Amino acid sequence: MQGKAVSVATDLKDKIDTGVLIHGAKLPSTYQIAKSYGVAYPTAHKAIQQLAKQGYVYRKQGEGTYVSKNTSPRTKQAGIIMRTEGHIFGEMAHYLLNYLQDAGYHSQVIPLGDPNKALPLSARSAIERLINSNPSVIITEVQNNKEFLELMRKAESSGIKIIWTLCSEPPVGMGGNVVGPDMFAGYYKIAEHLIKLGHKRIAVFAIHHLFEPSDPFARALEQIKTDYPYVEFIPLQADSDYEQENQDVIERIKSILQSNNRPSAFLCSLDFRAKVVIESARHLGLNIPEEIAVTGFFDTPWSESYDITTVKVHPDKIAYSIVEMLEKVQLTGSNDSQTSWRILIEPTLIVRGTTGRGEE
Repeated sequence: MQGKAVSVATDLKDKIDTGVLIHGAKLPSTYQIAKSYGVAYPTAHKAIQQLAKQGYVYRKQGEGTYVSKNTSPRTKQAGIIMRTEGHIFGEMAHYLLNYLQDAGYHSQVIPLGDPNKALPLSARSAIERLINSNPSVIITEVQNNKEFLELMRKAESSGIKIIWTLCSEPPVGMGGNVVGPDMFAGYYKIAEHLIKLGHKRIAVFAIHHLFEPSDPFARALEQIKTDYPYVEFIPLQADSDYEQENQDVIERIKSILQSNNRPSAFLCSLDFRAKVVIESARHLGLNIPEEIAVTGFFDTPWSESYDITTVKVHPDKIAYSIVEMLEKVQLTGSNDSQTSWRILIEPTLIVRGTTGRGEE
């Protein structure tokens, strides 16, 4: 075996030695390997034969070629960069760390702060150190912070695989892979739930950027308006994720609730926002759900405490799918401008005591 076949075999062997191709993993077909490395089919076949002779791979008749189980990959590293405050982010980090450990990865978590604020110097330094350590993969959430995206582009250009989570798409202009909840489906489900209960005038309480046309929240509302044109939606935009510090928003909620033509339901983008609406309604003496129905999102502890109808996005399933995707991610070439792999987990509507019949 000479020339290009040696190069292909050496590269595949390095991937096995370093744990990029994990033991027991199925290799791409010989045709796919030939195409990936830009060589002829016989060259790829020779490379695989040599690896088999050296004990790196074995073939199952009719099934394909697998990495030998007696190989001992070196330590694999995964960086997790996301917010850790709040129920959903804490759950994601917890499940990711556990599942990555089970898969043989050494992982570290770098916490991010408010996505609407500048990247803290401590976070930037930690991310730079992570990139310089050349991990196998970085798992992160979408943030529109320019400084953060520049760091992710640096990681991408260094050949580090990126998996974006808790989203449906990577940031505009970025490559990588996506594993997250199908947010469009979740928002559509909960809006349709209210409509099928007879609610025709619905206030929509969400952070301002969710109303941008490209966001799944806005797209779901537009689709709902198309499918149910007789329903009126009243937007209520928040400027911060922390309404407890924003008395102006609470006053606007009360003003809507006290109006002569008040909506019969509030669709909220967070369980916490639903809690704020519920407390405001009760303060005004309104009964829930008889006089006002309220929905949340994400199925956090607030939803159980206040018996809120909500949507569960299954962070455990998302984390498990991320680890399952790692094998596929490591078998692809370098990141490009398109999403290489995309897995969206179907959210579940959970009906509790804050929604009831609306107008008939």
